[in-house]
Amino acid sequence: MEMKFSRFAYIAFVSALSFLISSCEKVIDLKLKNSEAGIVIEGAVTDQPGPYRVKISRKVNFDQPNVFPAVSGASVIISDNIGSRDTLKEVRPGVYETNSIVGVAGNTYTLSVGDQGNTYTGQSVMPSPVAIDSISIDYFLFGGPDTAKFVKVTFKDPQGVKNYYRILEVFNGDTLKGMHLEDDNFRDGQKITQPVFEDGEDGNFQTFKSGDVVTILLLSIDENTYKYLRGVEAVTDGGQSASPANPPSNLSRPALGCFSAHSFTSRTIIVK
Repeated sequence: MEMKFSRFAYIAFVSALSFLISSCEKVIDLKLKNSEAGIVIEGAVTDQPGPYRVKISRKVNFDQPNVFPAVSGASVIISDNIGSRDTLKEVRPGVYETNSIVGVAGNTYTLSVGDQGNTYTGQSVMPSPVAIDSISIDYFLFGGPDTAKFVKVTFKDPQGVKNYYRILEVFNGDTLKGMHLEDDNFRDGQKITQPVFEDGEDGNFQTFKSGDVVTILLLSIDENTYKYLRGVEAVTDGGQSASPANPPSNLSRPALGCFSAHSFTSRTIIVK
């Protein structure tokens, strides 16, 4: 089951499109602050088998339509701290794939993108994966077992290590949109049980029925990726500023987006 959903590990939300490359490539209507010309880069290396992807598009000002032209013909290289170097091939306009590099927890990965005489770089250290102890389906106490239900995930945070997480829910094969960011502040080394609430189609919480298949992905992300996603979350949740700040990026300016090296584990449950 983990291999079936390996591409979902790419998913998060980037500046105006999908944050990490995935088979879903979900679009978010995220208007960004006006700034100097540049590009939006979104890419990831995971601890699952490749190829890994980098998606590059041209940046537009927030007062223009959210149409982001693909950047073709760029030079895209991913390297690591142990000497591996991979020049990515463009598989379709603006989408580049690795050929050989392998994601390994603990390694540092560097992305370099050359476009129109400019070079943009980003770096990320891949955290070690954290095992999921269990997932379960629970119900709201005020309504009883026949009311809307939700997923709970339990895992043991590694002691003495600063950890940042993103939890993704895959519901009957579709990755849901919730951000679900966590860290281990005040919970270092503890067992963490986290409810995962998702919005349903009717504006209420998501509901489950017998036979539904739910997979939880626990992504271990680095601090810069966590901060970036927090910034995206703040903007997409409806910030009050007329000119919202761009999410903090680990890419050299004026590029927007994020390059992430992350690991993940997964567990699946069938609703009874």
